[in-house]
Amino acid sequence: MPGNILQIEVTSLDMAPQLAPLARSDSKTKFFQRLGLSPERKSDNRLYELMKDEAVQGRERILSSPNSLLPQLRGDPDIRPPYSNIQICESAIHAEILKIYREASPETKTMYEKGHDTESFNEENWIIRWMLCKSLSMMIVVY
Repeated sequence: MPGNILQIEVTSLDMAPQLAPLARSDSKTKFFQRLGLSPERKSDNRLYELMKDEAVQGRERILSSPNSLLPQLRGDPDIRPPYSNIQICESAIHAEILKIYREASPETKTMYEKGHDTESFNEENWIIRWMLCKSLSMMIVVY
């Protein structure tokens, strides 16, 4: 029919991240470049600090929860918080990544969306994972 326009709303639950992931070992400089941030811009540094704060809070939750422990370590009375990185299971890290994403501030959520992946088998967010891994690598547990 002339003059009629068919409008179709396309929604997809499965989306790949807008930005390609970085290796966890990559530098803060590369991280800034990948996200289109500049270390010279105050607003970009503020955004990075907000993301870092959310990652640190996530790290604290992981390292203090017995549910984060590797299955074989749970229930061991000699293992007490704060736990070390080698005592933490991947599923706890993954769950924390999703928690950070769900509870992110509006400022950080906008950036996190660029690294969010619902296309793979497990929902993932490489930006939050990178921030969380950097935060975990800074944690030193003294025995």
